[in-house]
Formats: sequence, C-alpha cells, structure tokens
Amino acid sequence: MSMLANAPALDLERLRTMLNASLAMWDIHGAVAVSEPPTVAIILTADGRIASVEASCDPDTPFRWIVSWSEANGAADASPPRQFQRGCASVVGVLSALRAAFSVQPGGPVRIASIESP
Repeated sequence: MSMLANAPALDLERLRTMLNASLAMWDIHGAVAVSEPPTVAIILTADGRIASVEASCDPDTPFRWIVSWSEANGAADASPPRQFQRGCASVVGVLSALRAAFSVQPGGPVRIASIESP
C-alpha cells in the first residue's frame, strides 16, 4: 500500500506549515510549495537553493520520507551540481536533513533552571 494512501492521516498541510516555520526560524528566506505526489513539498529559497520532501512509496524501505537537494560543487568548470538524497524515518529526520541541505548551524543547548522566589 502506498504511503500517500494514508496522506490525510499524515496531515501534509501541517507538515508544510511546520517547514515554513522552520525556514523562518533558521532565518532562511524562502517558501514551501505544494507538489504532486509522492513529493509532499518543494522548498525554494530566495538565494536559489531547492530541496524536496517526498513520502516513501516503497513498503520495503525503513524510511518514511526522502529529502533531496543539490549543492554547487564550487568548481570553476561549471559542472552540474552534486545531488544528495537522505532517507528519514521521522519528521525530526526530515528537519535534520533540511538543516544539512541549507547549512543551518545548530543552536545552543536548552537549559532549564528553577527561579528562586524573593
């Protein structure tokens, strides 16, 4: 059975909203576009970078999502950009792959401390 057969349960619109919010939090100017299945979203940035999130349709794969992006290789010979693809088992993995795709630096650790009453 295709993963997209369960698309309403996945709530793809909420996923796209979260991806848009993540771009804003990472200070990346861009937008998340809706695409045809099995691609769930295409992320386009103002500086021309592109990534896509696809729902895995293969029931035999351990990955639920596939994130793809390309990177310029920095060569002066105008060779085509290198293509990357990462399988992700969860939405957390999707966010991690997108952080790698867009070279987002990790934030500082969260610290929780009690506040003493006066």
